Amino acid sequence: MKAFHRQIATYLSLILMTFFMFFSSSFAEQISFEETVEAESPSLTHHLKEVSLTTKMLDGFSIEEVPTIYLTFDDGPTRFTDSIVQILDMLNVEATFFLLKGNMINYPNVVRTVGEKKHTIGCHGVTHTVEDFYKDSMSPVIEMDDCNEELQRITGTGTKLIRVPFGSYPHLTPEQQHNLHKAHYIYWDWNVDSHDWRKNGQTPKQMVHSIVSQVNKLKKHDTSPIILLHDTKMTMEALPELIHTLQELGYQFKPLSLEEKPLQFQLKNTP
Repeated sequence: MKAFHRQIATYLSLILMTFFMFFSSSFAEQISFEETVEAESPSLTHHLKEVSLTTKMLDGFSIEEVPTIYLTFDDGPTRFTDSIVQILDMLNVEATFFLLKGNMINYPNVVRTVGEKKHTIGCHGVTHTVEDFYKDSMSPVIEMDDCNEELQRITGTGTKLIRVPFGSYPHLTPEQQHNLHKAHYIYWDWNVDSHDWRKNGQTPKQMVHSIVSQVNKLKKHDTSPIILLHDTKMTMEALPELIHTLQELGYQFKPLSLEEKPLQFQLKNTP
């Protein structure tokens, strides 16, 4: 009887060993994703690193990279920023806020909250006027340094992530761009405009529809959307529906980072 039991135990050990070897080898495969750069808009010279939806079968399941979308908020903080952050927090979404020095001085606690919630903070300058920000070759650097110092004073941490007022086209010159680069600033533009800055009577629902329409055009070309928003009442009201709709389209939300290749408009008078 003991010999029979030993024989059964041996058979079971062989079966378990075979299963373990098969199981381990099936999970040893690495899932590779191709990185591509998509150049669609003639106004763009640099493009966000794209991830093609390369899939591979693993033990009967299809593994697919989830498309990414970026919410970016300019001109804050304002009296609506705290509510915007609360909505993002409630929906577990991270975003990027490009802040102005004067508004940071007015709402320092909101600036701290944005940072504590793990959103990315970038600088947007000081004056937010074409005449002052772009007046000479060094003025963009001077304003960003000034803005960055205020951010450092409030939060204890500075940043090299920036967005120039009104976007880099058509006001930023090649010399100004060069000086920003020398100062190690990395600026981002956008490829989806919410038009929440216009005084055209747009409703929150119309705003969502416009954004989704632009996003769908980019999705056909596997291009990650960078959405331009502002810290306004309309944006605050549209945000829950916007996030829900984009999630239904399969997007995940991420903040911008210094590690990614920035999307930038083509500068005026450059080839």
